[in-house]
Amino acid sequence: MPKFDATLDDMLYYKWSPSITTSTALQSSSPRHSSSSSSIAFSPDYCLPVEEAVPLLAQIFEAIAELELSGVAHRDLKPSNVLIRSRFSRPNITGALNDDELELANCRLQAALTDFGCAIETGRGQEKTLSSTDLISHSGNTILWPPEVAEHFASHTGGLNPEKYSRADLWSAATIAYQVFG
Repeated sequence: MPKFDATLDDMLYYKWSPSITTSTALQSSSPRHSSSSSSIAFSPDYCLPVEEAVPLLAQIFEAIAELELSGVAHRDLKPSNVLIRSRFSRPNITGALNDDELELANCRLQAALTDFGCAIETGRGQEKTLSSTDLISHSGNTILWPPEVAEHFASHTGGLNPEKYSRADLWSAATIAYQVFG
């Protein structure tokens, strides 16, 4: 993983290098059915095993929830912006956690969201809108836009409330789930 930005926290860089992305994990997974397709993007033919996919996706959705609570929308969630690494030593936590928390804490893979170049403050509780120019020029992968954002842009009506982007992040995460589960 090349380092492109001198302002990155070196500890984070070394902690996550070498890493793979969800895209590369899907490419290295076995095909679910025989397919003549050369591209696996948005293809249900490749998937991760359920025991790896469920905790991985739970981490992605938890990260999105944390962003929402912090008043941030990522706006460019896609498999190549989710780093995955194996935990070198799993903590094997027992005790004060419920079953779901226990499963997440003991999972083999760890996920991290990256590339916040398109992220915006959602202005929780503030009246704030984005112009159509901001919408298109800083919005990441338009293929993964949810219908309400694409419809708004296509209609050329006024500004868009940034809080819609938090929900848009959920839509994008669901497209990742579709790809991971196949």
